[in-house]
Amino acid sequence: MLAWSAGLDRTLAATLIEEGALEAPRDFEDAANDNDELRIAARMAGALPLDQIREIIGLARQFAANRAGGLRELSKLCFDHISEEFGRAAPFQQGEAAARFVRERLEIPADQCVQVFEIIAGLGIELRHATAEPPTLDGLAIWGDRYGPGVFLNESSGRILRHEDQNVATSLGARVTLAHELCHLLLDGGHALSAIEVLKARMPAGVEQRAKSFAGELLLPTETAGRHWSEAGRPSNRTELDVLVQKLVDMFLVTRSVAAWKVEHAARTYNVDLGVVLDAVAPRR
Repeated sequence: MLAWSAGLDRTLAATLIEEGALEAPRDFEDAANDNDELRIAARMAGALPLDQIREIIGLARQFAANRAGGLRELSKLCFDHISEEFGRAAPFQQGEAAARFVRERLEIPADQCVQVFEIIAGLGIELRHATAEPPTLDGLAIWGDRYGPGVFLNESSGRILRHEDQNVATSLGARVTLAHELCHLLLDGGHALSAIEVLKARMPAGVEQRAKSFAGELLLPTETAGRHWSEAGRPSNRTELDVLVQKLVDMFLVTRSVAAWKVEHAARTYNVDLGVVLDAVAPRR
């Protein structure tokens, strides 16, 4: 049943049970409920080698269970808001709506830089960071009956620590990933495929799209990016857009990819397509 519920090879499932890394479902009802956060982690990591699956399960085990009343309250309010007002909306629209809701609830003005590390701590979410395998793992969010809520940031990931980054606290990529994982905790924490993100290939596309949109909108609202673009004279050439993108990076502490993405979205509201130029301004975005 563990092999079936976690999508693992039977031999691998048996090994993890023998090692005590995972517990098999008690029965089919237990497997169908899918509420064991370690089994969810194993399913998300199922395409990896055994030693890396062990490491990821070990990371999840590091987060002691805590009440996190602030997160629970905000999660319920945010989830109810999205369900009632945006239940039929596309995932990216849900993500942006959730980010706007969180900014409003936390009384963060649209032009103010978000202190995402402080928000995480204030909500009772434990944050850990270290090197881990595989480097394709950017972040891990976990929240269940026995572990979490917590977020792990992988210092081996090039998105978390680039060559110019001295530590996670000053990393722009870490801020974006942390906001991304916050969305999983707010909107996916109590649901099956959820609170664990390891390999994007094993995370439903809609869930990932929603979290990505949430992170961008939380850190730099499209409306704010559009206002700065308009104040700059609505530039469309590479030189001026490069200056604008860097200004937004410095003001809102986002990556160049996020800043360019939000400018592109803002310009589309004026029926202006800046995609090609911004691809040159922020390559690999």
